[in-house]
Amino acid sequence: MKKIKYDESEFVKQNIEAEDFLQNMHGQKYDIVILDLPEYASIPCNFPNVVKTYYKHNRNALELLNEEGILISTCCSHGFSRERFKKMLDDIVKDGKYKIIDDLNFDELDDHPIKANDNYSDYFKIYGIKKMS
Repeated sequence: MKKIKYDESEFVKQNIEAEDFLQNMHGQKYDIVILDLPEYASIPCNFPNVVKTYYKHNRNALELLNEEGILISTCCSHGFSRERFKKMLDDIVKDGKYKIIDDLNFDELDDHPIKANDNYSDYFKIYGIKKMS
């Protein structure tokens, strides 16, 4: 783990498996967590396991947030549609402890264009979730 200081802020940079990081960081709290998970579904298959994996990692990442903290969650699985990913996130936030930040929109990034009528090109999905106080 590498800690980087910048002005009044401290950043933790760690490139390890998400599951290892999330399981070993109990008790740590952060203002921002960026969860950039690997591709779990390159083709449409085994959705119950994919949903379960994304759900578990996102719930664990949310537990690392300070009050008013923000999770930036990504999904780069070609076989896991934007609708399925958003539905899974909606299920996580339904308890009212968190909310999806509607005006934090990362769709249509220049280096990840979404082509009309090509669901396969819509593989890089990013949402922000805020922990409510």
